Amino acid sequence: MNQNSSVRKLARCGVVAAIYVVLCLALQPLSYGAVQVRVAEALCLLPVFGTEYILGVVLGCFLANLLGSTIVDVIFGTLATLLACLVTYRLRNIRFKGLALAASLPPVLFNAVIIFQRPDLAGLHHQRHLGGHWRSHQLHRSGRAAGEDH
Repeated sequence: MNQNSSVRKLARCGVVAAIYVVLCLALQPLSYGAVQVRVAEALCLLPVFGTEYILGVVLGCFLANLLGSTIVDVIFGTLATLLACLVTYRLRNIRFKGLALAASLPPVLFNAVIIFQRPDLAGLHHQRHLGGHWRSHQLHRSGRAAGEDH
């Protein structure tokens, strides 16, 4: 592989990571919280076109979680995205009428299985937020949400 090709792949990786982060931050109300709708996760389909996209999507997910979510999302969300991208890449050649339909399933399946098994959604009351304040996805016994000042 020549140096020019390597630089192009590295640039594509960086651009994909940046797009992932920008999509998450621009759509912040949807991208973060107990219920997340991440438009950026559509980028998990890019590994159908090459391995360099795996690193770009996973790096973008890691950075987006680091910037706006809990440590649980940093670990489990990034893991779900990594596994989804790896399996998407492995299934890229299975085609149905010319479409890589099988490759579109891993992002949905890994996010469903891993994210719904997160410790904070399974009863852990508090997560230490990366910004230094306490965050809770459940109500306190007093009926107030975590972090509310009255």
